[in-house]
Amino acid sequence: MSTFNYEKCLNSNTNNKLILLLHGYGSNENDLFSFKPFIPKSFNIYSLRAPISIGYGYAWFDINFDNEFGVRSDKSDVLNAKKYIESFLEIHSKNYKNIYLIGFSQGAMLSYLVGLTNNFVSGICCLSGWVDTRFLNFTNKTSNIYTSHGKNDTVVPYDIARKSVDLLSNSGFNINFNSFDSGHGVNQKNLDSLISWLNNLNT
Repeated sequence: MSTFNYEKCLNSNTNNKLILLLHGYGSNENDLFSFKPFIPKSFNIYSLRAPISIGYGYAWFDINFDNEFGVRSDKSDVLNAKKYIESFLEIHSKNYKNIYLIGFSQGAMLSYLVGLTNNFVSGICCLSGWVDTRFLNFTNKTSNIYTSHGKNDTVVPYDIARKSVDLLSNSGFNINFNSFDSGHGVNQKNLDSLISWLNNLNT
């Protein structure tokens, strides 16, 4: 069995709504956990650390950027990261009616992948991420999707996010897409927009 490192904040005793936070490449579980004071108290929160140490932080899988769709990576490494997240959820989400994934960058890509292929996921929030086009067997058509991207992002360029949104829209998904005058990060307007989305979830 895998050993997981994570932070948690159990706000609610109803076990109805769970948020799993998935950080970006080179970061750790404390990064997105900084959103905790702003997330509605009706959600319980887990923030999971990626399993691969890269010296200055952690990664879900090794990546290299290219010019086509943003990222080159080993397919098996991505699937291993997917399984790692799913096994964490299998342990920690058994009693939750609604499960939401919020990911940044590499964590956003995995939020798409895990969320769109598992029907137990009620909603996906992808911040500065992309869809890996090698995995297009999307079975979860009911998921509520929020996505955002900085227009000046030079790490995961804006047009990659736009292509991902168009791909999902053309596949029949209804996506709440938001763009901001920012780089590869989450500015205050982006955070406010995300929290508004969480407040308006119909669960």
